[in-house]
This record gives sequence, structure tokens and C-alpha cells, in this order.
Amino acid sequence: MNKRGKATHAWLLVKGEIVDLTADQFSKMNDSVVFTQKSNFYERFVDSKTITLGEKLACLVSDARREYSEVHGRFFGGTTSEQRP
Repeated sequence: MNKRGKATHAWLLVKGEIVDLTADQFSKMNDSVVFTQKSNFYERFVDSKTITLGEKLACLVSDARREYSEVHGRFFGGTTSEQRP
């Protein structure tokens, strides 16, 4: 569930195919990994947002830098050259 109390889920889109590596977390799924072109199950997530792998990696790197800066600041005080506003 997200902050608004709605169900959330993530999957990969590879050349138009849905690749769900965590499908087994749902009781209605028989397989732990699902490969499909279209499914009513995935259409339930109406607030879906598509992001590229590059966008996701950029978010992860940004988060890691911020967390590193916070931890570094707690242990050593001050700021680091890696801190971004």
C-alpha cells in the first residue's frame, strides 16, 4: 500500500512484454515470475507511472549520495563534496 492507501506494485516492460519478478506475492498468481503482453491484473494499477531504467538508476544514485552525506555529516560533522542541495 502506498501513502494514500492504494495497492502498489512494480514490474518491468521489456519490448512491450510485462515481466513481473515478484508476482508470487499475490495469492491469485500461480507463478513466481510472469511474462505476458497484457493482463487485467496489471490494468488494475490505474495510477501507473512508467519510468526508464536510467531514470530509476538516477533516483537511486541521488538517494545514495544524500544518505551518504547525512551519515558522513553525523560522524564527521560538516558537509562533503558529494552533498547536493
